[in-house]
Amino acid sequence: NLTLTEAIAGANGVSRLGNPKSITIKTVDSSGRARQMEVNFSRILTDPNVKDVVLNEGDTIWVPERVF
Repeated sequence: NLTLTEAIAGANGVSRLGNPKSITIKTVDSSGRARQMEVNFSRILTDPNVKDVVLNEGDTIWVPERVF
């Protein structure tokens, strides 16, 4: 099982242009229904009470650009 933190670490982290507070994960369940969830990755890293997201095979992670 791969977590969001491990996946992002494997991609060398969130770039300086990425927004870690608004990451979208798209997943497809066994019946073929797609759903999306928005994750505040910064909270996963800083708040010990926030659990990391366990990814499923085929999940897509999208990190939007940060607004300056």
